[in-house]
Amino acid sequence: MKSLCLALAAAVLSIAFPAYAQRGNAPDLVLPNAENDPLFPIYRTSGVADDGGAANTGWATAIHCTNLSSSAESLQVILRQHTGQVLANQTFFIGTTTTITIVTHIGTVFPQDHNLISAGTPIDQGNFTITATSTNIYCSVMVFDAAATSPVGILLHMIRFNPMAGSTE
Repeated sequence: MKSLCLALAAAVLSIAFPAYAQRGNAPDLVLPNAENDPLFPIYRTSGVADDGGAANTGWATAIHCTNLSSSAESLQVILRQHTGQVLANQTFFIGTTTTITIVTHIGTVFPQDHNLISAGTPIDQGNFTITATSTNIYCSVMVFDAAATSPVGILLHMIRFNPMAGSTE
């Protein structure tokens, strides 16, 4: 009788909590190093802009992403021009509890970890697709004055896919 009750309880829990089998929904199920796990979309945003200027001049767009996962993760950024042409498709490693900054060109205000495109490539009404190996990553995006020494710019609205468990994004 006891083993029947245990089997029934296990069956009920597997039906009631199937989401916990998905990576990233329960911290105790996350692998120590998940950078080679499959990527899935976490954000999209439009309005990406870059004047194509040299470092520390004009305007550019910056992405800041923080990994709250208990393991290292991979983050992929796909940058498209308004025509749909892919300008960049890069994957980055992001350690646990760290933040990385990815820019379209180097500016004064943010210490950049990664530069997506080479100078002289203007972006007009572009968009980002951000994918990751965990939902426990959150990001923000802003178009900024690359010459300014304090943050001056416009925050871009982002659409979140696959929200973090327990969040109200």
